Amino acid sequence: MIRVFVTSYKPVDEPSEKLYYVYVLEVINNGRCHKVERRYSSFLCLHKQLRKTHQTPEFPPKRVIHNTVKVLELRRAALEAYLQTLLLIEPTPRPLLDFLGVQPQPSLIEVECQEVSHQPLLAFRPNIHLEGGAGRTGDIVTEGVLTGLYGR
Repeated sequence: MIRVFVTSYKPVDEPSEKLYYVYVLEVINNGRCHKVERRYSSFLCLHKQLRKTHQTPEFPPKRVIHNTVKVLELRRAALEAYLQTLLLIEPTPRPLLDFLGVQPQPSLIEVECQEVSHQPLLAFRPNIHLEGGAGRTGDIVTEGVLTGLYGR
């Protein structure tokens, strides 16, 4: 099970580009947690890719005129809700797994189709104690125990 939360956002001010924000995603997959940073444009790219093959929820609009705390917080919450809705798609789309930095788990069908990596067991010897096999060994053991406890 995968859970994701957009926990925060932070400004990135690189000399070659103008100021932009990245959103910090906390991804929990099978009890393990890691963090990923993504720009709004990466979310938009994911949305465009997924809507070609899946029914996707409405994408949070860009319309940010001023990067105020209130606007950024509203977008953070909307992106979190968007991702959580995408995680309801079964099976989880590969582009979403890549976006979240999660390695896909093989399905049962894929496991059955993989080559067997162990040597097959050729045969078991029959359990003569359970099935009363050759020589009635089970009876001999029982007789010996009874003789030891009670005598002849």
